[in-house]
Amino acid sequence: MTQRSQSPEGQEATYLPATRVPVHNLHHGRWRALTWHEQEDDLDIVWLLGVGWHEAGSKDDAYAVLKRHDQQGLLFPDETDYANLEPDAQTTQDFLEALAETPQKLIAQAREEPGTPVHATLAEVLDVSVVVEQVGEDDDALEDLYVSFYLPPKAQGVLPPEWQAVALAGFFPDVDLASLTYGPPFPAALQEREGWVVIVRWEH
Repeated sequence: MTQRSQSPEGQEATYLPATRVPVHNLHHGRWRALTWHEQEDDLDIVWLLGVGWHEAGSKDDAYAVLKRHDQQGLLFPDETDYANLEPDAQTTQDFLEALAETPQKLIAQAREEPGTPVHATLAEVLDVSVVVEQVGEDDDALEDLYVSFYLPPKAQGVLPPEWQAVALAGFFPDVDLASLTYGPPFPAALQEREGWVVIVRWEH
């Protein structure tokens, strides 16, 4: 996700046997994935086409499997995928209502358990985790507040457009979002948790 947000197309390409559509590779350890940057009909989106284990020379290698999917017409988004790009009105309303209540409750709970991640699910779609770390021990001690989200969203979940800014505003209603720190370093409690993407840190 981070790589494609910085470079939607990537640098390493794979040439498909059937469609000949330009797709690009992602690496994580021995995992391999293919992504496709679609830019047409008012769309500007990076699709994750598939993920698998890299076994060079094997018919079960990720790239071999994904190329077979291309030949079978199963690799690229279908009508259902396009329909799911936009959430229904109820999901959006539920998401906004959850942001009106849940974030501040999570922060309060995290402050009672410093260093321990506190979890919740927003509108049954987006998992969120909050960690508070105290800096200092006196009454005027500062704190670092970390917020992370689990991506992708839950099965069949579709997040409203601009969900990240909307979600962060729920956690930091009186804070200029530009003042937040995006990315590492992360506390030990948030490291080595596959799928959890730490979005911000607020030092105050």
